[in-house]
Amino acid sequence: AKDKKEEDERKSLYEIMETACAFFERELRMPDGASGLKYFTEKRGLSPETLKKFRLGFAPNNNALMAHLKAQGIDEKDMKELGLIAIPEDTSRRPHDFFRNRVMIPITNKQGKIIAFGGRVMEKIEPKYLNSPDTPIFNKRRNLYNLDKAREVAYKEKKLIICEGYMDVIAMDKYGIEYAVAPLGTALTEDQIQEAWKVVDEPTCCFDGDMAGKRAAIRSVDRVLPILKAGNSLKYVFLTGAKDPDEFLKAFGRDDFLKVISNTVPLKDLLWQKNTEDKPVSTPEQKALVEKNIKEEVAKIADETVRNYYAQDMQNKIYYELGKGSW
Repeated sequence: AKDKKEEDERKSLYEIMETACAFFERELRMPDGASGLKYFTEKRGLSPETLKKFRLGFAPNNNALMAHLKAQGIDEKDMKELGLIAIPEDTSRRPHDFFRNRVMIPITNKQGKIIAFGGRVMEKIEPKYLNSPDTPIFNKRRNLYNLDKAREVAYKEKKLIICEGYMDVIAMDKYGIEYAVAPLGTALTEDQIQEAWKVVDEPTCCFDGDMAGKRAAIRSVDRVLPILKAGNSLKYVFLTGAKDPDEFLKAFGRDDFLKVISNTVPLKDLLWQKNTEDKPVSTPEQKALVEKNIKEEVAKIADETVRNYYAQDMQNKIYYELGKGSW
């Protein structure tokens, strides 16, 4: 009985999110949403088909969502629980829509149900992205954006690209690359990596070629090392000459992008790079420190067989690249 009650409550929460999504979609085509529509169609070059496929929308600035949901008989408590409105602690201030004057990107679970939203500003204001908080139906550390749509294609193509953000995924889809997903406002997590592994053995992490992209890649190395297992890893691609997939695709086209994406860097090379790049290795003591750090990293791998192979691989690199090779 308790399970049934929870299931019914959850079902009604999904229905509220669906109502909110339909509202944002409609608003995009209203006079208030003109700036949002312009952003998507002119700045991002998205077609009506792409807008429809990803159910993109617009959140106006006037608490219109709260009024719309109230008119449907939806309680403020549920709206707050789902992160659709904010209720200030200061009781002299009134509740207001959580997302205001942003283009809206719905986030779905693996079954395609709306569980959260990402809202993006159209000007240079921080934060650029505002994401739904965790709710009873949404955990940002566990879900991957677009996994429901990408899963089947990725499984068939045996390729899954993990990129940095929603708009990267949508840009790739626009060019017919339909097997991309993205984390949700956080660095890639262990849960998200394991979700990706259910689809392909070695997803490709596609990062921008700038310092922020490199830092994101290094963070993902820290996350994945402890959970590596036989057959499962991550591969890496860095886009140089462009800030993100959208810019790269615009500048160089789909064929060049696919070429770059197939030329991946294995995790072991990134682990080596992380511990040796810009590190002084001119004295035995400096070399010993690099070796010590690498060994400590390898020790984090829980799977004994994978750990042993990594230890062997790193030992060879230490010998040939730090040892006799550099004297």
